[in-house]
Amino acid sequence: MAEAVRRSRLVFLNLTAKIFTSVLAFLGVLSGSGCINGDMPTYGPPAGVYFQGQVLAFEDSSSVNGVQVQLSNPDLSSVYGTTQSNPDGKYYLYLEQDSPPWPDTVLVSATDVDGEANGSFAPKDTLIFPDSDEEYQEFQIDFLLDKE
Repeated sequence: MAEAVRRSRLVFLNLTAKIFTSVLAFLGVLSGSGCINGDMPTYGPPAGVYFQGQVLAFEDSSSVNGVQVQLSNPDLSSVYGTTQSNPDGKYYLYLEQDSPPWPDTVLVSATDVDGEANGSFAPKDTLIFPDSDEEYQEFQIDFLLDKE
């Protein structure tokens, strides 16, 4: 008798598990969790043009703290972003624009703004040409500054 009760309990649990699994699968299809008729999920960083790098002294390759790094258009009529290098000489900047098309040309400049505090360095700049239609771009730009 105990064997019959155990067997009927096992059959009941297996049947209940199958019914429960079927109901959950059906509800999952109805809820649209497969992104059908919904927005596609987004992964990774937001769209943008990111700049990072390091500011070093040309003389001895030591890091330079407190150098202003700026993103602008070549004629300097629009500034897209500004930051200062940290004690390791590193900087991080983001082109502050919501979506493409990006500017055709971006001037990235490094200017010593703290006077003699960390040494006096001559300014340096470079032109970058982002792909105007690319959603995400990253540029590594290191500056080697000459002493003034």
